[in-house]
Amino acid sequence: MPRLASLFSVWALIAFAVLGLLQLFPYTGVILMVLGGALWCGLAVHAFLIGLGVEAALGRVPRFLLVVPLAAYSGYYVMYLQQAREIAAKAQQLKASNPSLVLPFDPARYSLVLPQVHAKLIAEHYDVPVTYDANPNFRPEGFLSHRLLNRQQCADATAVQAKLRAQRSRAAFGLVMPVQVGDGAIMPSYTKDVCLLNFPEKPPLQQVVVTRRGDDAVWRRERGILEQTTDFNLDGKLFATYHTASVWRLSPFPLLLIGCALNSGAPSWDCFANFNRALEVINTTPDNVDGARYDLPESIVLGLRKYLPNDYVEFKGDDRWQPFIQQIYNYPQQQAEFDSDHKADLFSQFVEFVHDSTVETTATGVFINIVYKGAVAPPGEMERAVLSAPEKLIPMRDAIAARFVQLTRASIGVNNKWYRLLDKSLVALPRDAYASMPDDEVNQLLDALGSSRGWDYFRELYLRMTDAGLRTLGFYERELARLQNRGASKSLVPELAICRLGQADEPTREILRKEFMDTSKTDRFDDPVDHNSAVFVTLLRLGDTAVAQGAPATFQREEVVRWYDAVRQGKGQTDVGPNNCNGWGRSGFRDMNWWRRFPPPLRASLIYQDNAWVEAKAN
Repeated sequence: MPRLASLFSVWALIAFAVLGLLQLFPYTGVILMVLGGALWCGLAVHAFLIGLGVEAALGRVPRFLLVVPLAAYSGYYVMYLQQAREIAAKAQQLKASNPSLVLPFDPARYSLVLPQVHAKLIAEHYDVPVTYDANPNFRPEGFLSHRLLNRQQCADATAVQAKLRAQRSRAAFGLVMPVQVGDGAIMPSYTKDVCLLNFPEKPPLQQVVVTRRGDDAVWRRERGILEQTTDFNLDGKLFATYHTASVWRLSPFPLLLIGCALNSGAPSWDCFANFNRALEVINTTPDNVDGARYDLPESIVLGLRKYLPNDYVEFKGDDRWQPFIQQIYNYPQQQAEFDSDHKADLFSQFVEFVHDSTVETTATGVFINIVYKGAVAPPGEMERAVLSAPEKLIPMRDAIAARFVQLTRASIGVNNKWYRLLDKSLVALPRDAYASMPDDEVNQLLDALGSSRGWDYFRELYLRMTDAGLRTLGFYERELARLQNRGASKSLVPELAICRLGQADEPTREILRKEFMDTSKTDRFDDPVDHNSAVFVTLLRLGDTAVAQGAPATFQREEVVRWYDAVRQGKGQTDVGPNNCNGWGRSGFRDMNWWRRFPPPLRASLIYQDNAWVEAKAN
C-alpha cells in the first residue's frame, strides 16, 4: 500500500479543502472569487474523483473505492437523462396544444401592439410594416411605433435626426437605429441596407394586442421547467394563447461550481455548490409549422414570416414612410404646442382645486388625507405646470394661503401631495407678493407653521415668510427661544430666518452666540459644521463681528475653512445676507445641478467646484 502523500487523489482532496476554506473568509474569498475560485474548487473535486478511480483500477488503493467516482458520475448522468426526458415530454405536450396560424395578420385592417422589446424585435426581423408598444412617456400619443426603412429612407431619416439633435430635441433620441443580423453570432453584425425608425405614434387601426406573462427564466435560475404564456387579444377579447418554455439545462460534462460570493441583497457572504447550467429554450413550435421562418409566438399565431439575410438586401420598403419621415421634423413644434396646452389645462385644474369650497377627506389614523375628485394626488405634471410661471400665482395668493391654513388646521398628513403642492406654490411666489400680504394673512400662516413643525416639515415656506418683513421678527425670535434645545441635528431655519431679516433683540443674539460656541469644538462631523455655519452667517448679518470673525480655530478640514474664509471675504453676498443666508450645507456635491434643486430665492450663493468656493451664476 503506497503512502498517502504519494497519492494524486489525496493531494486533489487537500487542494479542494484549502480552496474551500479560503473562500469561507471574505478577505481571501473576494480574491478567489475574482480568480474563479468556485470553478477551481469544482475542478479539484473532478481531479479527486478521476484520480481515485485510476488509482483504484491500478490497485494503488483498495479496489472497492472505485465505487465512489462511479456512483458520483452515474448519479449526475441519471439527473441529466431525467431532465432530458422531462424536456422532451414538455416539448411534445406544448407542441400538441399550441395553435399555429389563428389570425393571418392584415396590416390594412389591424395595428399590432406588443411589449416594448418584442415590438422592436418583430419590426426588425419579421414581415410586418409597423409595430407599436404602449409608452406613457410620449404624449398625447401614448405609443411608440417601429418600422423598417430601406436604404434611401434611412438616409433621409438620419438627416432629420441630425437636425433634431442640433435643436436638442428629445425626439432625436433613438429615432433611427441599426438592425442587427445573424442570430447567435458572438460579435453582433449590422446591415447597412435597412434601419429601424422609432417614433411616437398612436395605432390608427383595430388593435391586435399581444401580452406576455409567466416566469422570467433569465432571472429565475430554478431547476424545474419554466413556462411563459403569450396572449393575443382583438378588441379586448382573447383569441389565442401560445405557451413557451425554457429550462436551465445541465451541461453534458458535470462542471461543478463550489465557492462563496457577496450577496448584495442581504448583504452577506454566502456560499454555494451547484452544477453549471445554461439557459435552453424548449422547442414548442407545432410540427406543421416551418420553424425556420416562423419561430416566435407572434410569428406563428399571426403568420409573420421571418426575414432572411437576403431579404434585407432586396428590401424595397414602404412608399408611405417617405412623407411620414418628412413630417417628423415638425414634431418638436407640435409637442411644444401640446405641452403648452397641457400645462394650461393642468394649471386650470389647480385653480379649481384652490377655489373649490369643498375638499373631500379620508381618515387614516392620526392624520387625514385629501381626496380631490377621486384623486389622492394631483396629476404628475401639475407641479411643474404650476411652478413654471410664478407670476400667474400672484392673483391666487390669498386663496392658496387660505386653503393651506385650512388644511393645516385639519391635520392633513404632511406628505399628502395636494398639501405639498399648496406649500410649493406659496414658496414660488415673488418677494413682492409676501411684502404686500395683509397682516392677518401673515399671522395665520405663521401660526399654521408654528403649530405644524413648520421649521421641519415646511422649511422653505418657513424661510420665505421672512419676505413679509420685520413684522415677522417676533415670531422667529420666539421660535428660536422655544427650539434652542432641540439638538445638534435640528433644522436650522429659525437661525437662517433671523439672518434673512437682519435684526434681532439681545436675548436672541445671546442664544446665537451660545450656539456658535457650543458647535465650535470640532469639524470632524458635518452636523456641528452645518449648525455653526448657519449661526455664523446670521451673526455676520447682525453685525456681531466680535463672535463671527472667522472659522473656529478648532476647525481643520480644508473645505470647511475655505468656506468660512470665502464668506468672511464677502463672496456670495446678496441683498439678503452672506451666502444668501445659507450655511455651509454639509459635504457632498454642491455644483450647479445641486444648486438648481432649491427655489431661486433660497439658493446658496456659493457652490463648490474644482476644490474652490465660487459664486453660482444663473444660466
